[in-house]
Amino acid sequence: MYSLKHTRLNSHNPRTLLFAQLCLLLGLSLLMPGPAHSEHTFTSMVPVDDSVALRTDVYKPSEPGRFPAVLIRTPYAGDWLAFAAQRFADHGYVAVVQSVRGMNESQGQFIPFVYEHSDGLATVEWVTSQPWSNGQVALWGASYLSHCAFEIARSGHPALKAMVNISGWAELTPFLTRGGALRLLDQLPWLMEYAGGQSQIPDQAWDGIFRTTPLSTFFGGHDEIEDVVEEAYDYSTITIPIMHITGWNDYICRNTLEAYHRTQTLSGPAKSKLILGPWTHNQMFDPDSTKYGDADFGPTSPLGMDSILSLSIAWFDKNVKGLETDLESKAPVKYFMQGENRWHTSATWPPASVSQMMLYLTSHKGKALLQPAAPTGEATLSFDYNPHNPVPTIGGAVSFRHPLNVGVKDQSSLVGREDILFFESSVLDAPIELVGSISVELYASTDSIDTDFTAKLVEIKKDGYARLIEDGIIRARYSENPDSVIFVAPNTVQRYHIDLGETAYRVEAGSKLRLEISSGNFPKFDRNPNDGTDPMTTTDFRIAHQIIYLSKKHPSRLMLSVIER
Repeated sequence: MYSLKHTRLNSHNPRTLLFAQLCLLLGLSLLMPGPAHSEHTFTSMVPVDDSVALRTDVYKPSEPGRFPAVLIRTPYAGDWLAFAAQRFADHGYVAVVQSVRGMNESQGQFIPFVYEHSDGLATVEWVTSQPWSNGQVALWGASYLSHCAFEIARSGHPALKAMVNISGWAELTPFLTRGGALRLLDQLPWLMEYAGGQSQIPDQAWDGIFRTTPLSTFFGGHDEIEDVVEEAYDYSTITIPIMHITGWNDYICRNTLEAYHRTQTLSGPAKSKLILGPWTHNQMFDPDSTKYGDADFGPTSPLGMDSILSLSIAWFDKNVKGLETDLESKAPVKYFMQGENRWHTSATWPPASVSQMMLYLTSHKGKALLQPAAPTGEATLSFDYNPHNPVPTIGGAVSFRHPLNVGVKDQSSLVGREDILFFESSVLDAPIELVGSISVELYASTDSIDTDFTAKLVEIKKDGYARLIEDGIIRARYSENPDSVIFVAPNTVQRYHIDLGETAYRVEAGSKLRLEISSGNFPKFDRNPNDGTDPMTTTDFRIAHQIIYLSKKHPSRLMLSVIER
């Protein structure tokens, strides 16, 4: 019998109490109909420990025999699950759709993250012991469902043969935070609607809600979460072939790419497939949509549920059944180039032909510039960050729960704010294709022991439209070590690495690049009080004075991954 381990967890970290309530944010909340009970479709209550059994809907192929299983574990429900399960059954798989503990008639109490590993493994044991099982199990899911799958995959259970990850994540802390800052816009609306029962909050009320202090007003939680959230995630046992599907405007994109990079490194390119489209989080439910925010990505851009299931079945046929499929003739990586609105393929992500371009932050006669030549003199620029009036979030990869503020948006309304430094390149005489990672190495000082620094990369088009490409943040207290608080020395120059994620984006000839440096991107991220107190419990904020260094000794710079064709 494959060993299972259950650990009781204790929490003393206020941030973790927030995490406990937020993790369901990414799921889908349609009502769950009961399956049509028949010889081939039935419901079982699967025991996962001495006191808890979980509702498990089983969809079998119509013909007799033993079959590989596709396991789908979910806190959510809906006709789409039955549709997906029946498709798998029609192609020779037993689809096993299980509601996680405490959800949809499953027994026990739902506590996010805590039971997905042990309950998932117990379910694999149950599946492989059934008379209809041939002992092979594939994993499938989107969002939280994918996280459930990763919790099983990292066990290294010998029955596991393949997985499809649709906009999901493995590690918890990078999913809940970025650069040490809480992803507030992505998290709080779900909590208000599903935990607080307030689904009819008018749009004009949200600003006041996001500004409520202390933020802990909205959050309560269990004391079983902290160790799960903070444990070091071990990818070393995830060696099954995984197909990863996500979109550039999906707020889980970076987490899915991180899972791809880590698992691809371990299992090798032949065992991974990556599909990167322009979509937001729920692309599979909107197969006809081509527009995300202000940008229309064209008729070749959509990917709906039917296409995802076809790809998934081909992936499982290849890696579980050992059948020949058309996947053998396709490149391991397929990515959508925004701006050009065309698909490209590659053997790896990023492509091997990518090189690094550096643009330095400089100042000439008080004007902030992006230039390829490193500064030779001494210069600084400064601004004040007032958490009471932070730079507002305008579009980007944020939660689909705010449809009017998702995807490509014009950043022009921010020009003129005194708390943003705008560094602009010269007009491009040829297009630039950004393919891969983007980051900023920023030399800065603050008069506080803690603060935030933000960076936003924007394309300024010929007509003046300021199109957001990517953004990032770093919380100073986590800049040296993301796992521990180390306050900074006030008024001391320090190097900050700001990760802006990855992209595939074509900047047009005649455009300019602009890098916006500030200390706020609200409410995408929570506000730093600038005094070292916990942003979750603080009720007060102070203004921080920030200095950015642009010199030979302290060469702040933008680092871009580019490709030449």
